[in-house]
Amino acid sequence: MFRRLEVLVDGQARYKATLSQIDWQQLDIAIEDVDRIEITRGPGSVSYGFNAFQGMIHIFTLHPADSSRIALAAHYQSDQGRQGYASLASSREGFDQRLSLWGQRVGEFGGYHDNDNPPDLSQTKAANWQAQLRPDANNRLNVEADRNLNQQEGNSNASIQQDSEVLTNTGDHLMPEWQQENRDSEWQLRSYGIDTPLGNWALTSRYDADTVMYQHNPRWLWQADWRIDW
Repeated sequence: MFRRLEVLVDGQARYKATLSQIDWQQLDIAIEDVDRIEITRGPGSVSYGFNAFQGMIHIFTLHPADSSRIALAAHYQSDQGRQGYASLASSREGFDQRLSLWGQRVGEFGGYHDNDNPPDLSQTKAANWQAQLRPDANNRLNVEADRNLNQQEGNSNASIQQDSEVLTNTGDHLMPEWQQENRDSEWQLRSYGIDTPLGNWALTSRYDADTVMYQHNPRWLWQADWRIDW
């Protein structure tokens, strides 16, 4: 599906042609920082990127000026899932910024997990910094920088009774953008760089389709959320 779908975050394509997929763990955004999500159906390669054959998902994040000065959030799920989030934002004359830190984890690493306790497939820790500088009424400089750390069990099959290697991967992202607005024109110059070593990720999901059996047993899950803003 995602080989024909483009995903954008604040106008930047996140589809990885080298892997022919979208790495959702390395979008480098927390759900608390999402402002809105726009979905467009139909081909749009000319407008959104070469992978937008069937549609496009565009994720917009909150502007630093629209963020709470201090925000804390925590989530816990009955399947051993937990997530924490903290952000700090400030606004001065002509300059806005926000620093967000978050992490999420499901299950536990190592050891054998029976069918009632799925193994931990991923753990993510990330930091994101967004800022906007307005030197005058017509010019704006936007900067976004983030870093993430992903850990995943090398063997995610719960039926194998052995310890599995924990694979670690890091990613860095930097995107400066300059905008100029005049009465009759608007200019925009954007550049970005993504450093994501492949490591062993490409070799962690090779299974024989004939030996994979999906369970149809229903499971009840619950989740508790807490958040406070200043």
